[in-house]
Amino acid sequence: WSSDVCSSDLLLVLTNILNVMLGNVGKTVDIANLDKPTTSASKVASLIDDMQNGKVDVLITAGTNPQFSFPDAFGFEYALNRVGLKGEGTGKKAGLVVALASQMDETAELADYVLPLHTSLEDWGYVSLPGGSVSLMQPSMRQIFETKSLGDVLLTIASNAGKQAD
Repeated sequence: WSSDVCSSDLLLVLTNILNVMLGNVGKTVDIANLDKPTTSASKVASLIDDMQNGKVDVLITAGTNPQFSFPDAFGFEYALNRVGLKGEGTGKKAGLVVALASQMDETAELADYVLPLHTSLEDWGYVSLPGGSVSLMQPSMRQIFETKSLGDVLLTIASNAGKQAD
């Protein structure tokens, strides 16, 4: 299979079909306890509407690629270009779009700045286990490039907020 054919969506569908065929659903695969989305399409549509109407001066994305994920009908790219009402004659300062990403994805390509993050193999993390327990994950490899973890980037931004540049 080529990489075009074997997308993550196709892999997800094939995995689900295999789990159904093997009788895993309800045994080792517990669909009722899967993580539920923490937001809704209406909240996303509301944010995009605010972006299109110039109500968003700064947009920071982390761990997401909305330019790829959202349907074209949402108008995310158009809205992203309206953040801070960028452009001449708007009477406002240029807006700011920052992507915190471990790879140069579609949203990062549209951002004003990209702050490189560790990949999941290079970063500490945690995982929620069945029964409500949580376990730490340690990096499985050293970082390859000059990247930081999301927490370190956010702490650095917070600690420097309001300071004048030299």
